[in-house]
Amino acid sequence: MSHPCLEKNCWRCCDPVKIDKRRWFTDADIPQNSKWEKIWIRKNEIRVSENHSDTVKLDIFECINYDKETKKCKDYENRPPICHNSWCADTNSCKSIHEQHKSATSEKFIKIKHPKPWKKF
Repeated sequence: MSHPCLEKNCWRCCDPVKIDKRRWFTDADIPQNSKWEKIWIRKNEIRVSENHSDTVKLDIFECINYDKETKKCKDYENRPPICHNSWCADTNSCKSIHEQHKSATSEKFIKIKHPKPWKKF
């Protein structure tokens, strides 16, 4: 079984976690650990593609299982299903993992801060 993120020592999908806004994803979809705690924290930003700003926008999360020093998942073997299917590598592709990784990580994004939510009085 191939593990492209381990083979390429890749951390780009975890630091930070990026979810395409075109995908219907709510806070209820945030993965949980074995203690039913959410492992992603929603950040107050989105990222917009420099080349495809009209279609490619990403919601940003911080993963509590990501170790910023080692750039590894602290619970790789028990990561949730959404983390198994990295968008940068397709096992059915005729391109090598290296070619797929290079094209997936070459996209440039602009950070946009969300306005602070209104406080309820």
